[in-house]
Amino acid sequence: MRGFIDFFIEVMLDNNSDAAILNYAIKIISNKHLGNFAYDYFIKKVHHLTLLYPYLVLILEEYVFERHNVEKKRIEIIANDLYNLGIRKKNYEICSYAIYYAMKYDFKLSQITIKKDSIRSCDCIFLMIAYLYDKKNQKKSYLKEYKDLAIKLYDEDFQRYWLFCYEILTQNELRDKYKDLKKAKISFILDSFVK
Repeated sequence: MRGFIDFFIEVMLDNNSDAAILNYAIKIISNKHLGNFAYDYFIKKVHHLTLLYPYLVLILEEYVFERHNVEKKRIEIIANDLYNLGIRKKNYEICSYAIYYAMKYDFKLSQITIKKDSIRSCDCIFLMIAYLYDKKNQKKSYLKEYKDLAIKLYDEDFQRYWLFCYEILTQNELRDKYKDLKKAKISFILDSFVK
């Protein structure tokens, strides 16, 4: 396992850090049965590589977590590390994936500043998933800042934040076609994440 992964890292580095090479290596391993030591090494190495090459977050769920039945505790550690990296690097897509993993695999992130971080980010998807996470884990009163922000953004920059505004605001707070969509109970979020 070590030789295989090291070989692919070397090839990747020789090819201007082409992400497709590491993606391919992980996908190959995803179709193999791993013994205990190989499994442990693989998960640790993927964890480390994802922090170095955050684009790997796109394949973690399907090709690592699901294919190898990775334990919830390990996913939680990876998600917390990804969230912290995303905040440090201002890469809010990584933060969004970390929150998504927390919601999908049913654990809480150790980060207690998710609401503040998401509001400060000015990133629509990060705001949306942070709201859904907090809606699942916090009291209704905790969500007021999200609601206030959605009302403000609806008037100031709706095109950029339409998903966040649409999903949070009520039918009476929306106008035109969005009001009609809300009346028809249309959502752009999977039911499993709304509840």
